[in-house]
Amino acid sequence: MKRVRFTILLLFVALFTTAIAEGKQAKKSIFTRTRIQLPRTEAVNLAPSQGTILHDVTYCKAGGTALKMDVYIPANRNARPAPALLYIHGGAWIFGDKTQGPGIDDLVELLARGYLVFSINYRLAPLSRFPAQIEDCKCAVRSLRANASQYKIDANRIGVWGSSAGGHLAALLGTTAGIGDFEGSGGYPEQSSRVQAVATYFAPSDLTTPDWSLIDKLGFLAVFGISKNWQKASPVNYVNRNASPFFVLGGDRDHLVDIRQPQGIFAKLQAATVASQLLIVKNCEHEFEPDGGALNPSRLEVTKRLADFFDKNIRLAPAQNIEELSGRKVESNRAVLTSN
Repeated sequence: MKRVRFTILLLFVALFTTAIAEGKQAKKSIFTRTRIQLPRTEAVNLAPSQGTILHDVTYCKAGGTALKMDVYIPANRNARPAPALLYIHGGAWIFGDKTQGPGIDDLVELLARGYLVFSINYRLAPLSRFPAQIEDCKCAVRSLRANASQYKIDANRIGVWGSSAGGHLAALLGTTAGIGDFEGSGGYPEQSSRVQAVATYFAPSDLTTPDWSLIDKLGFLAVFGISKNWQKASPVNYVNRNASPFFVLGGDRDHLVDIRQPQGIFAKLQAATVASQLLIVKNCEHEFEPDGGALNPSRLEVTKRLADFFDKNIRLAPAQNIEELSGRKVESNRAVLTSN
């Protein structure tokens, strides 16, 4: 209880500091942009010709919490098992909902290409500190595999994408297969949490660099605990030759997540000979907010590139042996987090 109270206090300190900093035109922060948003089940509407939605399906239980997801089923599906995609919302790990974020704009195109999409909620800080968030995401992947026949999906073809904090979690999914400390105990331990492809928008990849403001660091304390944990929560430190293929996107005018963050993890992926793409969108602030001109490439073109990436690495790629891949060890430090 004392730890929860302490982290809540840290969060309020961060938000108070943010308000002061904004008044002084200080450097922006991912926590600056975070606002309380209530879940909106009406936020996503599909025409019957596009697909149907199953709202608030429980996918796992963790910490006494029933974790919910929305399931988007394409209208043009056939009898064959379909590939699946997991969407992870952002919100600086402390706010947000499965109906929100720029990934929602990708839904119609992905459904048209035959993907089943699962948009998840996960436990939020500071009440549930990291690694609760990645544990929930990994449980979601395991749940999809355990229930593949129910949803008629191909358990060997699962991808993930997310933006901002959601992109950070997606990157961890793609780089930490085989690290038991991130798996959690939410259910389906017999299943693999490995994913076959990862796409990240505006995602933090290294929490230890000088790119982060004082406001960010206060927020990191509320989410990840002491600074010793920040390295262990950084996806860039787990990149190795067995990582999933990556599509990495950043904005050239992103003042919340510096462009060096997507560039840094892309460089690591390239050095490890992992199939990866980097797309820097011009005139682009955080999460596709235009700044100084029209987005280049356009938001619609980004969606098409994302779908092409998933097509190449999931829908059209040869099936992988998940059991064999899951047995590989990750060539990185163990992800043991330290309490305050």
